[in-house]
Amino acid sequence: MMKNLFYFIFAFILVSCSQEDFFAEKGIMQEQTKKKVETLLKDGDSKVETEGTYAKEDESENMHLAISNALQGSYNKTKVYKSSTALVGILGRLNCGTSPKLHIYMDCEDDKNASSVIHPQPRPPYMNIRSFPYYLDSNGNVNLHFCVVPRSHFYIVKDQVYGVLQVTNELERFTLVHYIDNEDDKNKNSTTYNGQRVSNLGSNAFGSNTTLVWTILDDYDKTSRNPRMPDIGGYVLGKLKHNYDLYPYDSESERAGYLKSDDEDSNNKNSGNIIIRYPDNTIENVVNVKGFWTKDLIKVDKNTEFNFHKIGSLNEEV
Repeated sequence: MMKNLFYFIFAFILVSCSQEDFFAEKGIMQEQTKKKVETLLKDGDSKVETEGTYAKEDESENMHLAISNALQGSYNKTKVYKSSTALVGILGRLNCGTSPKLHIYMDCEDDKNASSVIHPQPRPPYMNIRSFPYYLDSNGNVNLHFCVVPRSHFYIVKDQVYGVLQVTNELERFTLVHYIDNEDDKNKNSTTYNGQRVSNLGSNAFGSNTTLVWTILDDYDKTSRNPRMPDIGGYVLGKLKHNYDLYPYDSESERAGYLKSDDEDSNNKNSGNIIIRYPDNTIENVVNVKGFWTKDLIKVDKNTEFNFHKIGSLNEEV
């Protein structure tokens, strides 16, 4: 029965059904559910396979792998995010110290590339652009440098929403599966984990296109009493509400960043889906967020826009 449920949900994602049709078919079109969906959108906006292997994958196969892995993980009750083995990625120093390093290079649109980036200002005078964990090369292609750390570093914070890259398949309340259609012509995508080239990591997939799976930590129920962000240096996904009582010596401009990836123009297949689970880890619904800013985290359309925010000590990173 669970297997049938999985294929049912997955089929609906591939045909990009509307939220209403999906909820109605599942019999959960309730006011509470609608409110949960609405809060995901900003107001006003309409295999790890053997490490070291690398193989380009067709975009449909790539997307199928990531979403099926994420959904199948929903029924594996042995994997719980509080596990001491759970790992996530935070954008951090290029060497990452003793932490494993994940470098994702995405080949963006070649024709009239419009990728752009904003780094926190003012940056230290000794720090050049490529010292940041996220930057564009001279041709507008994207570099993302993650340090892989224990999931236990991160928790829900009062009135905040932020995301970290899901490195191991773990159960989460909110999981964002983000498919990026990269440049088709002479694609040069490359992903390395501790210097070794990889095609998959957890549910993330790296081929001629890219699938990123993010764990979203959201104080949706307004039950968190923890006012402080985790004290680990690096950048998370999101545009956080600045609290000057917690960070009295720096300003918003010294923590907020932005990156736009100019993705493939021809027959673009970008997509973004948030998998929402009940507390017992069964799937509640899947929300297509393409075309909207998702809680100031990310905007998935024909191009991709990321908000990044520095947490922890201002001049320290993992």
